[in-house]
Amino acid sequence: MTRASSNSTLRTFVVLWLALALGVVLLADVASAHKRIYETTLQFKVKEASPGVNQYEGRVVSERTRCERGRAIHIDAFDTRIASADSLANGDWAVTGDSAHPPKGTTLIAFTKGKFLKRSRKHRHKCASDFAEKKAP
Repeated sequence: MTRASSNSTLRTFVVLWLALALGVVLLADVASAHKRIYETTLQFKVKEASPGVNQYEGRVVSERTRCERGRAIHIDAFDTRIASADSLANGDWAVTGDSAHPPKGTTLIAFTKGKFLKRSRKHRHKCASDFAEKKAP
C-alpha cells in the first residue's frame, strides 16, 4: 500500500465520519421540534334548578390533567352568552344561569377554546377545543 492511497483512504474516512456526525446533529434538531395536540372532551348537563333557573354542569376530560384544570367554559343560546365557568383542578365545572333563561327546547352550546401548554418556535403543545350541545329543559 502506497502512502498516497493511505492518505486517500484516511481522507475518505474522515469526510464520511464528519458527514455522518453532521447528519446526526441535523436529525436531532429536526426531531426535537414537534407539535402535540391533546384531545379534550367536554361533558355537559342541563337541569332545572328551580322555575326559570337552569343549572349547567359538566366536566373537561383529557389524557393530560393540565388540559382539564382552569379551562373557561362558555354556554351560548341563540349566539348569546348565557353563562360562563372555569373548570376546577379535577375538570369539574358548574354554573347557575339565572339571567336570560332560554325557552324550553332551545339548543344550548357549551364550548371551551384550545389552551396552549407550551408554545415556542420549535414546540407547540396544545389542549384541543371542544363543544357539546343540549336542549334546554
